[in-house]
Amino acid sequence: MGATQQDEIERKYDVDEAATFPALAGSAGVTRVAQPVAHELEAVYFDTAGLDLARRRVTLRRRTGGEDAGWHLKVPSSEGARTQTQLPIEGEGDVVPGTLLDPVRAVVRDRALVPVARISTRRREYPLLGDDEVVLANVADDESGRNGSSGRSIPSAGGSGRSSSSKATARCWTTLK
Repeated sequence: MGATQQDEIERKYDVDEAATFPALAGSAGVTRVAQPVAHELEAVYFDTAGLDLARRRVTLRRRTGGEDAGWHLKVPSSEGARTQTQLPIEGEGDVVPGTLLDPVRAVVRDRALVPVARISTRRREYPLLGDDEVVLANVADDESGRNGSSGRSIPSAGGSGRSSSSKATARCWTTLK
């Protein structure tokens, strides 16, 4: 199977550990919320030692688990959206496929792409259904733990840094579609 590409708009909401999933049936065309599907995800994020991709809001990861396991390259496209290119994982190891390296070559040049963070996520994905049981969107309830390997501060999408050398846990809700 070759690469797939799609534009995506993700909205993330940090929530307290004690937060309960909201009742979304009846809002914005949602007729019901299907039973959640649980996934265990493991992601390794790649960048240069100088974090050149993160500075440009580009994400490159290798993720296992879930329905979209594989290599993911996300680059900014239009306002608020990103274009994601995905490839299946072939073989073992952390060698970035050439198909995903080519689009970022102008940014990374000849610098090596190395693992900079590892994130484990327990995801409960809630399909939001409309008329005729059509999936309108999915809401993911993620509990994540980060174990950075670079020992550096990784810029977030908003440009602020956070240490990737320590373990951290977080919970957020994300709309996916």
